[in-house]
Amino acid sequence: MASFEAAHTKLLIEMKGHESEPTYEYILDYLMKHAENEASADLMLDAKKTIKGAVDHMTAAARKKATGGSYVMTDDEGFKIIDEYYGFGTQALAENGENKISKLIDFDLDDL
Repeated sequence: MASFEAAHTKLLIEMKGHESEPTYEYILDYLMKHAENEASADLMLDAKKTIKGAVDHMTAAARKKATGGSYVMTDDEGFKIIDEYYGFGTQALAENGENKISKLIDFDLDDL
């Protein structure tokens, strides 16, 4: 499973400097579980796809729906955006089955 190990290594490198940021931590946890699927791990190895890029993609999606300068999304909404960003698709989601974390991803757009 070279893809799994390579994806984990890439993700951990991308986390440097963001270890105390909850959004990055939630996304990392989600991606680490997704990396168990070889097809998903291969998609994560794309140098153009990063955790920061996923956060930026999610922020852009939140900005479109924001009212009063902020937007709160459910886990499912946030992880769907991440899936779209990485190109996982519904097949990878169905195979993984662990796409829920019991907390909301809360964006205050003024902090970004």
